[in-house]
Amino acid sequence: MNTENKLMNIAIDIDCAVDIQDFVQLNKLNQKIENLLKKQTGGFEISLLRYWQANIFGGLIDDPKSDALILAEKQIFCLRSAISVKEFEQSEPLHQVQVRTNLGNLFQDLQRPIEAIEQYNKALKIIPNYSLTLANKARTLTSYARIANDAGHQSMLLYSAVENYKKASAKKAIFETADQSVLLREQFKSFAKNIAKVVNQSECKSALSKYKDKLGRSRAERSYRTFCLEFGLFLNPLNDTYQHAICSTDTLGLSNLTMPINDAGVHPPLEFSLFNRIKQEFIAARYLYYEYMTSQGPHFSDHHVKLADTYDYTLHGNAFEKLRLAYRASYSVLDRVAVLVNHYWRLNHKATSFSFSTVWYETRSSKKLHNRFQTSDNMALLGLIEVSKDLHSTERSSVSEPDSKLLADLRNALEHRFVEITGDFAAFEKPYEDIPKSLHVRIPLAVLESRTLRMIRIARNACIYSALAINVEEQSKQPQYDGLYASSLILDFPERHTGRI
Repeated sequence: MNTENKLMNIAIDIDCAVDIQDFVQLNKLNQKIENLLKKQTGGFEISLLRYWQANIFGGLIDDPKSDALILAEKQIFCLRSAISVKEFEQSEPLHQVQVRTNLGNLFQDLQRPIEAIEQYNKALKIIPNYSLTLANKARTLTSYARIANDAGHQSMLLYSAVENYKKASAKKAIFETADQSVLLREQFKSFAKNIAKVVNQSECKSALSKYKDKLGRSRAERSYRTFCLEFGLFLNPLNDTYQHAICSTDTLGLSNLTMPINDAGVHPPLEFSLFNRIKQEFIAARYLYYEYMTSQGPHFSDHHVKLADTYDYTLHGNAFEKLRLAYRASYSVLDRVAVLVNHYWRLNHKATSFSFSTVWYETRSSKKLHNRFQTSDNMALLGLIEVSKDLHSTERSSVSEPDSKLLADLRNALEHRFVEITGDFAAFEKPYEDIPKSLHVRIPLAVLESRTLRMIRIARNACIYSALAINVEEQSKQPQYDGLYASSLILDFPERHTGRI
């Protein structure tokens, strides 16, 4: 029996064991896959084996003795590992779609709708009418709308959910089996009709038409906003499902905050100032990255700057410094979010004793979640905590995204050590995986570019989750009030200082 047939037999065995809930067999098959992975040095087989391993962990969740959260995290790691294989993008389209759809479903289960939608969007670029991906995206958009703090955003997210359910049930929709087509098509149609009852579809259509070309007055501004739309970088939940002028503004903000009348001062609560700072730092980091990506040739500030030729392919110049700054600034946004969390939830951490990685716990060195969060059902807050765990949790280091730890290591190196950017062809000299061990780090330009974009996206997600988490908390307060309380209102002033006075 050749290797391909052996691998396919494992897949069949996994499906059978999942169907009959044979947990003993699933554990044996997991060990078998682990042994096969040790023998693999590369290639598509690794992606396939990791995908099947994720299915095993999915089946084991039904075991009463299992820890569902740990198994979900292991599934995420396997699916991310399947994607990280360089042959993944050359693999069968159906395999790519299944991996990304399953990963999106897991993110949704962990209350991370932004990351879920990102995976669905990538899957739909490969097979645009794949029914299960469309339906799962619609389901996630519906839950995303529930926590949105803007009525217009809620309507547009639900409208997008309706459109995706319609596509999922259309004649051209692709199902994996004929049985699925029969069972699910009518179900998806029903979902679309039910959501459509609470959405003014004509207004949503009008909004998409009305703002079609409102991307800015100048060519430079239109170029910048188009860039941000394409990469999904606006602080606007609609940019997770649309690349349209309607979501080309950073409208995200905090909802009204309600507090005892005795606690209200003459100025809005500090939370608004904190969130202003968070937004402004993120937008600055985003623009630095845009300026780097659109730079052409040396900047005039690079003229007549004499540097020693070290014959090691190191890159210097204004543009590369903008890339470094964009990475550092976007990572710093996370610690500003931690300050907001500490203040709003009254965690009482000392100013110098917490960061985005530790604010969630009783103490800096504690592994126990703070009592304010232990029983929380705030979806956005749980998503925000998951983002932090993904980046920093030592317990999760073996199951988090394959290179998540490198993001923190790279930030530390850029802040405190000697980092040189090299041409990509010089990468063989010193692998960038040595970042945690070396005082002198050489990182290929393409690696830093991709890491910076990822860091900016993570910072954006943290900004959105933090704002929506506060909105959910404020909604939960409303039924509890029986005395005098003051609501603060944030206004969007048309004029503000944007330059030198």
